[in-house]
Formats: sequence, C-alpha cells, structure tokens
Amino acid sequence: TSVVMEVRLSWTKPVSNEGGAGGEVNFGGVKVYRLSNTSDTTDWGNPGNVVHVTGPAETMWTDTDLSPVNTYYYRLTSIDTNGIENQSFFSEIKGVRPENGVTRWYVNDGDRTGDSVTYAAGSDTHPGTRELPLRSLALAVIAADPGETVVLDAGVYPEQLVVNKSGVHVEGVSAEAVTVGQAGGAYSVVMKEVDNAGVSDVSVRGGVTNGVLVDRATRSRVERVRIEGLGGLGIRVTASRGNRIAGNVIRNNGSTGIQVDGFVRGNAIVGNVLDGNASYGINLVGAGTGSELIDDVMYQNEITRNDVGIGITSHVGTQTAVKSNAIDRNNIRGNTTRNIYNGALWKQQPFSTPVASLMSVGRNWYGTAQEDVIRGTLFLGNALPPGTFIPYRLGEVDTGLGADTEAPERPGNVSVNTSVVMEVRLSWTKPVSNE
Repeated sequence: TSVVMEVRLSWTKPVSNEGGAGGEVNFGGVKVYRLSNTSDTTDWGNPGNVVHVTGPAETMWTDTDLSPVNTYYYRLTSIDTNGIENQSFFSEIKGVRPENGVTRWYVNDGDRTGDSVTYAAGSDTHPGTRELPLRSLALAVIAADPGETVVLDAGVYPEQLVVNKSGVHVEGVSAEAVTVGQAGGAYSVVMKEVDNAGVSDVSVRGGVTNGVLVDRATRSRVERVRIEGLGGLGIRVTASRGNRIAGNVIRNNGSTGIQVDGFVRGNAIVGNVLDGNASYGINLVGAGTGSELIDDVMYQNEITRNDVGIGITSHVGTQTAVKSNAIDRNNIRGNTTRNIYNGALWKQQPFSTPVASLMSVGRNWYGTAQEDVIRGTLFLGNALPPGTFIPYRLGEVDTGLGADTEAPERPGNVSVNTSVVMEVRLSWTKPVSNE
C-alpha cells in the first residue's frame, strides 16, 4: 500500500499439484477474490467476488478500484489450463486498507450553508478530502488512523458520534456551527476504551437523552462542547483516568452537568460553564464498594444556578476510596441547595473524617466574602473544621481557559505600630512572587 490509493498483490507460482499428486503442473494463472469490510464469510467462492484473473506469466497485480474508508480482504486461487477449469483451495486471507495520503479526514452534511473548510456536500462515496468530503461520522472514524483528525464542517449530523480508536480526534469548526446526535439515543457522543483520543468544538442539543460518555478512557479530551437542554446528563466520565474535560458549556439539562464515577483517577475538569442543571453541576460518585475517586481536579469552573454546585456522593450502602481531590479557584455561587455537598461514605474512614484530609477546597469564590454565609452554602461531612474552605476568594475568579488566576503571594513582614495615640499603623513588604 506504499502508493496512494493502490493495493499491490504479489505471489510466487506453484511448482507442484495439490495433495502431492503427480503429473505436469498445468498452472494457468490466478483468480483474485476480494471482499470489503469483512473477512468472515462462507461465500468466498461466489464468482461475484472475483476482481481479476491473471495469465500464467504474471506474479503481481495492482488493485486501484478502491475507497479509502474501506478495508479490503483478498484471497487467491490457482487455476489450470485444462478445458474444464480446475481451481485450487484458497490462499490465506490478506487484509489491508489503502493509503489515501492524508492525516485529516473531512466530513460535511448535505447543505453547503456556512461551510468554511470543505468545498462540496458530503457523500460516502467521496475520499474524505476538503474537495470531496465524507458524509458519515462513522465512516470517517473508521477511515482515520491513530494520530489523524476528523474535521466536521458546519452542519447538522443526526447520528451518534462514536470514537472507539485510540489516537483519533474529532473536531468541529465550532460548537456554534456543528451539531451531532441522534434523537432518542442514550448518548450523542461516546469515547470508549481509547487512549489519547478527543472530541471538540461540537454541540449537543435537545432531542437526545445524554450528551457525552467517556468510558474506560485514558489521556483523552472533551473540549469546547456545548450541551444544552437535554433530558439527562451532560458529560459522564466512568472508569477512566487522566482525561481532560475543559472549556465546555453545559446548561439547562435535566440531570447533572458533569458526572465522574467508578474507578477514576487524575481527571481534570477545567474551565467549564455549568449552569442551570437540574441536579449537580459536577458530581463525583462512588459507584460501588471498592470504587475510587482519587486525584481528580476541579479548577476554574463557573458553577451557577444548579441544584447543587459540586457533589461528592456514593450509592446507598457502598463505600468509596476518596483521596487527594481538589476543588480550586472556581466560581461556585447561586446554587439552590448547596454550593458544595459531601454525601459520600469513605472507604475505611468514618463519615466524620475531616474533609481536608480527603480533598482540598480552596481559593473558590462563593459570591460573598462573609464566612458565615459561605459556611451555610457548604456541607462537607459531619465535621467541618473552621479552615476547610479557607483561603477563599474575595472576588470573582477569571475562569477563561488559560487565564492567569494565580494570586500574588501574601504580604510579608506585616507589623503593627501604636506609637501614636488612637492610631494603629500597619506596614508590610510587597510580594515578589505568586502563590
């Protein structure tokens, strides 16, 4: 497959008859059989599968009648020169997909309105280039190899987007211009059992149950996705490690904005807007006894008008290993029941264990600087040490992706002077570094 859009087959001529039978080897050539996208059939011998017949002198043939989105499977037979043709058993199966010479696969719907990266309506007979884009999301993912990108031009794609190949990234031209999802489906976008995959810059809107499922994934990304008006969850991350959920807008959905559950470690939830969701903005859920919620970070998120801002919960009667999670530099305000709620049962630790030993909760803005008001919006377990949520922000956090929200280090060398009657003079040195 070293030549773009060609498959070259080669073989050696037989020098004996099948089964060791004696007599002259009347080799008359080769029949080439081909199937597309399946190798499992009992019908290889169907004459309709023959794509080429050679003469006795040939030892090579090049197939050019190909599509870059298909995988082709080949088997050869020998034929003799007798008047009534005899044919050998099949050779072993050889499977291959042709090289199309690109690392970016382009997809477009049937409408050219708003298009910015392709030059034709999509069709699944096209090779997936800018000039001739594909139509189907599924075919584009099948075509893409690890390290390659599927680009969606402006349009509506009424199908489930499933990314089940590691190293493949699917990106829309913008979330405002690209909508994916199939009405009635469980999830509009699924990333399952992948490493270093990604979905970005698409939207999922009403008509589907849930938005995005990240299932048993590692080092993968969901970024700049808009999920609005669904009946269920926005994004669910389950049994996954080291993923990044960033820059998404998740509004007015019928359940939780982002749910993280099962055996999860090291996921980063950064720079998202979680607003007006009927349940939690973010919920870390212990899905069963022995499950883990460890080293997950919630950072620079805007979490407003949900029932609960951030929850840490577990199923009834189960215990979860919870350790070293961080809720840091978020705007968490105006949520109906609580801004932060801890309702989990910790594995091998009593419910009254101070939450500070299980997670860090600091430098968040709760819409006020009055500590008694802040305390009333939080439930962090039966024990709430006075400093659990301190330090907290005295003003709104800039939650834009890439924003510099590091505060300067605290003033140094603070001193108090009362040498003048009825005066208290404070002095300090300026910080020279950030926190």
